[in-house]
Amino acid sequence: MRHRCWLLLFAASIGLTQTIRTATTSEQVLRAHATKVVRPAFPADASRHQQTGVAVAEVHLNPAGLVSQVEILEAPTPSIAQSVSEAVAQWQFTPFTMSSGEPMLLSAKLTFYFEMKGGKGVVLNPADTGYVGKWPETSRKRISKKG
Repeated sequence: MRHRCWLLLFAASIGLTQTIRTATTSEQVLRAHATKVVRPAFPADASRHQQTGVAVAEVHLNPAGLVSQVEILEAPTPSIAQSVSEAVAQWQFTPFTMSSGEPMLLSAKLTFYFEMKGGKGVVLNPADTGYVGKWPETSRKRISKKG
């Protein structure tokens, strides 16, 4: 018992019992801090059936910058969801810290576009699509007509 008390006092004195803060960041910031990226594969069954769409994953990072959890928020098929989950689980990031240098837990969303091009399935990041930060022309016209 005496050793446990000493160990707890020691841990508290060097800050091991501190609460680690949790934050959320943008996809752009998260991608910029990636040190290892694994692009999801386009599943053979989805390609064969020409199933396309957007997959969105919520990624949770531990203080070391490793993925601790992947939650699929949206995917056009179960096989695409599985592909995104398996790929994103392998990503690694520069650890995020507070301005004081304290480590932090982080979460953010990652988006992948599963498209057919030339009869083949391709997986695109938002930056690959040209959609980022832009309204497609048809959407802009539709909005202006309503307004």
